Amino acid sequence: MNVELYKDLIKDERGNYNVAVQKEGNELTLVNAMLERSYQDLWEFNEEFKKKYAE
Repeated sequence: MNVELYKDLIKDERGNYNVAVQKEGNELTLVNAMLERSYQDLWEFNEEFKKKYAE
């Protein structure tokens, strides 16, 4: 199986979703997906967004 970094979600035995952030040989470094995503900008789909990005 080919795990893509920062893309594929991995569900653990407790039901938590994780994302792989580093791969070295046979080892993966996993981070909770919500924690990893919380560092990304959140875009709000509103009138301002529509005006700025409408074609």
